[in-house]
Amino acid sequence: PWWLTAALGWLVVALLGVRSVDVSAKVLGVVVVLEFVVVLVVDVMALGIAPEGVSSAALQSSEFFVPGIGVLLAFGIAAFMGFESGAIYSEEVIDPRRTVSRATYIALTLIALFYAFSAWAVSVGVGPSSVVEESQTYGPDLIFQWLGQQSPMLANFANILFVTSLLAVLLAFHNATARYFFALGRSTVLPGFLGRTAKNGAPRNGSMLQSGLAIVVVAGFAIAGINHELGDLFPVITLFTWLTNAAAFGLVFLLAITSVAIIMWFKRNPNGRGIWTRIIAPGLATVGLTAVFVMILANFGLMIEAEEGSALIYIMPGIILAGGIIGLIWGQIIQSRRPADFEQMRDQDQLTDDEELAIARDDVDEGTSV
Repeated sequence: PWWLTAALGWLVVALLGVRSVDVSAKVLGVVVVLEFVVVLVVDVMALGIAPEGVSSAALQSSEFFVPGIGVLLAFGIAAFMGFESGAIYSEEVIDPRRTVSRATYIALTLIALFYAFSAWAVSVGVGPSSVVEESQTYGPDLIFQWLGQQSPMLANFANILFVTSLLAVLLAFHNATARYFFALGRSTVLPGFLGRTAKNGAPRNGSMLQSGLAIVVVAGFAIAGINHELGDLFPVITLFTWLTNAAAFGLVFLLAITSVAIIMWFKRNPNGRGIWTRIIAPGLATVGLTAVFVMILANFGLMIEAEEGSALIYIMPGIILAGGIIGLIWGQIIQSRRPADFEQMRDQDQLTDDEELAIARDDVDEGTSV
């Protein structure tokens, strides 16, 4: 049963989550390298087969600006979820400003180019004139179906790596969430016990809380899916589809708000930065992300494959927006009832780059986390 597989995945992630970040990084590194190699092999095969010849038909602008573009952009954003998480590891590296920014830019560049090249290669391998019809027939299995016709052994290996890639995604998001809990606990937004770390520097309490939330969600959907008409597809069409798209919606919402916050923060604290850093870059981000946010909201029913008028179209985005509103209210409560804690949070935000670097280096020397 699917819930048993999910429980095994949960156990692996829960155990790795309380280990140091180095262990998770090694696991993720091996899986990602293998995935890159296999996809590159598939790309080369696709370009070599090319039943209609190698062409740029799939890259023409007329193929992009079509009805439902909001859904496409939403899935594109979802494919990049996690790129922003480099910042949460800033206290676990020696030089947070350089390391985090470099890692983020390198990751974004490599992933964007790799995704674009691979998508084009697959369209060439299947054939530009038939790739849409084939996609409608097979859906996400198109690549595996096509690969199975060329090399069944490679198709099986690709399927295995697809499963391990999902496990890697779960581990990456788990680590990110645990560190958000840690930051919120340390700043007293959430209970203080979440702001403590284990001897290895991992945010153990935040990790355990995330593991607890995850098992509750999986158990809830497992119970709801008993004898359901969808059968084995129940978790795919409900748990996966609903929450993944809600997460993409929430990510765009958070990034848009953060872009505005960056402008406001630099307005009070220029820190010697230029107009590009203070206004232009975050301004462009605000406009672009807000546009995508609106398109996702308008096409949310299509994304979760809900019937017109379904309550889910309003409930899922509503949960995300309600979380933002509750957070805003809680911030005001902290400011009014616990002004000392609120000022401490502001003081943390006022640290200069040199102060952050000094703190990070001290922690590395001591072998502890902030």
